[in-house]
Amino acid sequence: MNNELLGYYKSLVAFLGKALGPQYEIVLHVVKSETETYIAAIANGEVSGRTLNSGLTDLGKKIIKNKEYLNRDYLLNYVGKTADGKEFSSSTFFIKDVQGNLLGLFCINFDTTKHKLIAQEILQLANIKIPVSKMISENQETEYVEHFPSSIQDIIYSVIDLDMLQSDVQLTKEKKISIIKELNEKNVFQLKGAVQEVSNALKISEASVYRYLNLIQREEKAEH
Repeated sequence: MNNELLGYYKSLVAFLGKALGPQYEIVLHVVKSETETYIAAIANGEVSGRTLNSGLTDLGKKIIKNKEYLNRDYLLNYVGKTADGKEFSSSTFFIKDVQGNLLGLFCINFDTTKHKLIAQEILQLANIKIPVSKMISENQETEYVEHFPSSIQDIIYSVIDLDMLQSDVQLTKEKKISIIKELNEKNVFQLKGAVQEVSNALKISEASVYRYLNLIQREEKAEH
């Protein structure tokens, strides 16, 4: 994505963030390659707890890996979820060049929590009981669900068993490499401070984390 296009979408993030209000999170992800992305701009990041240092969601990675952007220009009204149970109505526009290559993801996440609770209270007044989880609009994409890890630690401990780490069990080298490989697939190491967090969690040196990452990358290149 060239600087002119990047500047345009950054301005659009700021504009929509103010125009739509604090319940709407607007995020611009720049896609440099299948494995290299970063957040170039974000408005109302407190909606999901993300910052410029946050990584791509699981759905974002899936879209890029499966090249779903080749056959459509956007995804509308799918479900986004945070680790603490908050839900969003999320939509993503695929920024592409004239050849159809993906340059970025322009995302809007609307916090529907308050609206669903208000709707449920109104229904209860009429003695109609519909769980919040069942309130799905007719135009909502039910095929796609997006999960928003709220921190590096959340991502790490979604892969590593916390009870195992707190026990006296010694992890084998193979297990450590397996964990680091899975974290690498989740693009954890694109996040600032991730290597230190992983080394602390696994109780190994940062040099060991880098060594295992290099080993994983060599094995992946050999496979291809």
